[in-house]
Amino acid sequence: MAKYQVSRAQLLNKYGFGPEAMKKIKVCRVCKKPCDADEYYCENCGVVLPRETLFDLYRSQHLCCPECDTIVSKYAHFCPKCGRQLWREVVIPPSLY
Repeated sequence: MAKYQVSRAQLLNKYGFGPEAMKKIKVCRVCKKPCDADEYYCENCGVVLPRETLFDLYRSQHLCCPECDTIVSKYAHFCPKCGRQLWREVVIPPSLY
């Protein structure tokens, strides 16, 4: 019996979820209808669609690896996908000056 290893990203893409699916979708700011990323106007209400895809909006609210765009925890020292070391600016509390 053959064993197949399917990654989490492959499963997400298969069912229309995950970063690759989010890169293909824009959301109308007026009627909230999802539209294809290559469209300029909403099919439902005719309003000009934003330039940003759903993935761009998601990235703007989360920390991302600068190498591979994977969303990372604020506590991560390395990217879980590509292994790049993530540099964070160290904030020293005033009480330790």
